[in-house]
Amino acid sequence: MQLTESERIAFFVCSAGKTISEKSADLFKCKNPIQGYIYDLLGSTIVEAAGDLMQNSLKQEMLKYG
Repeated sequence: MQLTESERIAFFVCSAGKTISEKSADLFKCKNPIQGYIYDLLGSTIVEAAGDLMQNSLKQEMLKYG
């Protein structure tokens, strides 16, 4: 198991907020799937970027501890 020797663990959750999800869902319901998809893609891109920033920040912090 990969975590057997772990001393610490970091857990984080990223969200673009419910507004983008709600807007995407509304657009899909209103028979505008292209715009709904664009909002969904935008939300996913925001979350991915936030996760990348968090991972980079965590990596820099952990480098201090070797």
